Amino acid sequence: MPNYYRPVVKVMLREGGQTMKPNLQSTESTLSFLMGGVIGKDSNLALAEELLAGNTIKDKIIEEFDFFRRYQLERGDHPRTTARNIIGEALQTESGDAAASEVINISYQDTDPVFAARVLSSITGYLEERFKELTLERVWQKKDFIEERLRVVSSEFKDAQNALAVFQERYGLLDI
Repeated sequence: MPNYYRPVVKVMLREGGQTMKPNLQSTESTLSFLMGGVIGKDSNLALAEELLAGNTIKDKIIEEFDFFRRYQLERGDHPRTTARNIIGEALQTESGDAAASEVINISYQDTDPVFAARVLSSITGYLEERFKELTLERVWQKKDFIEERLRVVSSEFKDAQNALAVFQERYGLLDI
């Protein structure tokens, strides 16, 4: 049996615009995620788990580390599915207990410790990108909503001003 190595990243998920910072054992990288506006105490945790379980990040890892060549998958029936399964089996996520539900441990197991650390570092980088994209999307949606509400309120305010002017003319009032 070969030796397996499993580097671990501890990512602290924060709500309400605070930061998410992982603690990557044996490296000194720091991720910063801008999060905010997500409803529910465990929503960031659930989102992180869903993103890691999905295919978007896995596909980026497959391309970056050339899993097809590394695991000789070109000859298989469904090489991308096989590569995703390899990552899915090697990638592990664990959330803390109820009191520490803001922390998610992400690990990647491989026989090559350097490769495992590089893959895990890339996974956390792609996770950071997806959180940023989703956060920016939420910010733009909120901005659009606020701008639309300002247009509506401005229009209603002008209508009220015009109605007041008509009322003043009709009844000869200068100042209510």
